[in-house]
Amino acid sequence: MKKIDLNGVTADTIARMIFLLVSMINGAAAIFGFTKLDIDENTIYTVVTGVSVIVSAVIGFWKNNSFTSAAIEGDNLKNALKNKDITIEDLKAVEEEEEVDIDDFLSEEEIEEMDME
Repeated sequence: MKKIDLNGVTADTIARMIFLLVSMINGAAAIFGFTKLDIDENTIYTVVTGVSVIVSAVIGFWKNNSFTSAAIEGDNLKNALKNKDITIEDLKAVEEEEEVDIDDFLSEEEIEEMDME
């Protein structure tokens, strides 16, 4: 079965296809004696827009959106682990070889703040 490529498909095209589908369902319902659907193009556009906003919001919150350099480095490390470019054992070996100092990660103000608490 061939996959559908949605790259470059505009929202207008999708709205028209949905309108066509609803029109076909409406026509089939009329043929079989069911009450016709009283839906205009504006209603369909509004529904499609609302659904697309909800879907994009869910995807936006579901996906990992890294903005800081630390988050981007974390993503790179995660990807390297997934691709098996490095292993957990490699990370443990580096951790044992290098001495980690808290000054490398926190500013003086943050350290003083921690001392006060």
